[in-house]
Amino acid sequence: MKLLKVLAFVPLWFVLVAESPSPSPPASPTPCNPPAGAPTISLSPAAGRATTKITASGSNFTCNTTITLYWDQAGHVAGSVKSNGAGGFSKSGLVPFPGDKPGTHRLCAVAQSNPCANFQLMGPPSPSPKASPVRTPSPSPSPSPSPSPIVLPTNDQTPTALDILTRPPFVFFPIIAVLGILGAIAYWALSKVQRAPANLPTASVVHRSARPDMGPLTPMPPPSSPPPPQEPPEPDPGPPEQEGC
Repeated sequence: MKLLKVLAFVPLWFVLVAESPSPSPPASPTPCNPPAGAPTISLSPAAGRATTKITASGSNFTCNTTITLYWDQAGHVAGSVKSNGAGGFSKSGLVPFPGDKPGTHRLCAVAQSNPCANFQLMGPPSPSPKASPVRTPSPSPSPSPSPSPIVLPTNDQTPTALDILTRPPFVFFPIIAVLGILGAIAYWALSKVQRAPANLPTASVVHRSARPDMGPLTPMPPPSSPPPPQEPPEPDPGPPEQEGC
């Protein structure tokens, strides 16, 4: 029984061995050409803020070599990248080293001659001023239409006092003034004229009593006129003076 099992297993083993592929020999590495010049690094973009994503590209490095990148000093490692067969590399997603101040910084590679590339780090954006709320003007009552003033036509020449006095109703004032002046002159002239005294007749007044028991009253004689003034007598000249012999 055991012999039969072994004989049945031998053909199956030959089938499995025939179907499995034979292992291929390992591929030999492609030989590297020496760099054509000094290694260089370029950054894209070359300026930005602390959150800017940077792509570093290099050339003329040793092929198939892991290259370490750092900012400004070896302790500020930015990342690592492996060069290709031509000695070039491209590393994306790099950011400035945390805590760096705004200014010029250098991304360098650990390689022969330590090639570097400059990056201009900008400060954070200034906060934009807040928009002030727009005040909606309250509806004001519409003003009622006011009557427009009547503009009287005016002459270019200013009226004088003589023009005003010669127009009604002021035209009567000069006439009244002239008549008043004439009346005052006439009154003054009449008051200066000497009037002759009038010769009035002498009248006697008789008083009669209304009582019959007293009888008639004796009339009073008219008043006598005062005597004319007497001239003083002339002085006596005395005896004539005798002339001397």
